[in-house]
Amino acid sequence: MILRMPDRPACHGQKGCRMAFFNNNWDPTQDSTSTAAPEPVVEPASIPEPVVEPEPVSPPDIPETTDVDPEPEVKPRHKPRPRPSRRVKEKPSLKEIRSVLAAYRLLDDEDFSGLLARLTGAKDEGEKVERILADEWSAAIKTIRELQADPTDMTRLVQVIKLQEKNPDLVKQVVKLLAVLADDESLKWTGAELDVAQTVSTVAPLVDVDRVKGLA
Repeated sequence: MILRMPDRPACHGQKGCRMAFFNNNWDPTQDSTSTAAPEPVVEPASIPEPVVEPEPVSPPDIPETTDVDPEPEVKPRHKPRPRPSRRVKEKPSLKEIRSVLAAYRLLDDEDFSGLLARLTGAKDEGEKVERILADEWSAAIKTIRELQADPTDMTRLVQVIKLQEKNPDLVKQVVKLLAVLADDESLKWTGAELDVAQTVSTVAPLVDVDRVKGLA
């Protein structure tokens, strides 16, 4: 018995005609060697970022205006001024009392009292006692006694010149005291310094300074 193969479809020089024999679904119109077009790449959809809105700024609190008049300020009442306390007069000490009595007794010497009045200008006994207690002439009396202790005219002159440079106010007091003791109003502390120094060094040994020892 002879088996007969089915007739092959005619191949007219087309590619893939051989495969069509085995594939009943083969489409000769499609070229197996042709490359398929690439599929488009689908990018993932971007997720939008959330928008942060700024917090609302509340306006400053403005006090409500009212038609009510403000309350008047209460001024503090002035406190009454304290009355000044009466000052208690301090009593003089026993030493001060004795000093006043001693100065007052010096006025019993009329010569001393007269010299004191001419020297200080004090008029009554109260002023004279005050000038005695002021102790204004003790330095001048001490200076005259130091000059009297120096027997040399030249050294006395040098001593007065040095005193003029060191303490001219003291020299003025010395001249005033010498003018009262010598009873010579022509003696002045004004003028050339050398002339004043010569006058002081010359007159100082001639006066009696003990007449005003109550001022020392």
